[in-house]
Amino acid sequence: MSAEPAVMANPEYEQLLENLRLLKLGSLTPVLEAHLKRAAKNSLSYQDFLAALVREALDVRVQRTHERRLAACRFPFIRRLEEFNWEAQPTLNRAEVERLGSLRVVDDHDNVAFLGPPGLGKTMLAVGLGVAAVEAGYTVRFARLDEWAEQAEVAGAASDLPRFLLEWVRPQLVILDEVAHQRLAQVAGRAFCQLLTRRYTSGSVILTSNRGFDSWSEFLGDEVVAASVLDRFLHFATVFTQSGESYRLKEAKRRRPTGK
Repeated sequence: MSAEPAVMANPEYEQLLENLRLLKLGSLTPVLEAHLKRAAKNSLSYQDFLAALVREALDVRVQRTHERRLAACRFPFIRRLEEFNWEAQPTLNRAEVERLGSLRVVDDHDNVAFLGPPGLGKTMLAVGLGVAAVEAGYTVRFARLDEWAEQAEVAGAASDLPRFLLEWVRPQLVILDEVAHQRLAQVAGRAFCQLLTRRYTSGSVILTSNRGFDSWSEFLGDEVVAASVLDRFLHFATVFTQSGESYRLKEAKRRRPTGK
C-alpha cells in the first residue's frame, strides 16, 4: 500500500463502511480511515494492515463484552479491591481479603461474609470481589436482599419460583447485599433457604450484613431452619467482622462547618 487513499466523499469507501456494518463490524467504521492512512504512510503490506484492523476489532469486541457482563451483574457501583481504603479499617485482615482476590474461593465453591455496622465498606469489598470475578471470566449475579426478596415474592405469586431460583443457582458467584435487615416474607424466606441449600458445595455466595448470624432465627422466622441454613453456609465460609466508625459519618463531620 503506497499513496495515501482519498477516502473523503468516496463512493467505494462509503460502500466499504456499509459492508462493515452489515458484517456486524460497525465498531471499525470510526477508525478505518486512520488505519488506511497509517498503512499508506508506513507502506504496510495488505496482511499487516488487515492484522491491525482485525486486532482492533477484537479489542473492541472484548471490551464491549466485558462492559455488558459488568452491567448484567447490576452492581450498585464499580469498584476494585485495590481502591479500598485499608487505613480506615485497621481491624480488617487485609492479607486475607486480598487472598480472596485470587478467586480460589469461587473455584472451591466457598462462601464469604462481611459483617459489621453500616458505612464500613462491606458492600465495596463484596463488589470488588465480584468485579474481579467478572474480569476473570466467571458468571456473577448481585442483588440487595430486599430487592431480591421482592422479586422472589413476585415470582412465587406467578408460580414462577423454580425459574427464578434457577437464575440464581446457575452463576458461579452470587452476591447478596444487606442480608437480615428485616424478616423475610414466607415465599422469599423459603426461596432464600432453598438458594443457599442448592448452592452448598456447588457455587459461591458472598453476603454482607449489619447484623450477626444470631439474628437469623428472627430473619427467617424459624430457629431450626436458620440453624440448618447457617450450618451449610458456614461450613466452607470465611467470615470478616468489621468495626469502627462509618465512612459516611466521618465524611459528614469533615464537611460540617466549625463554629468559633
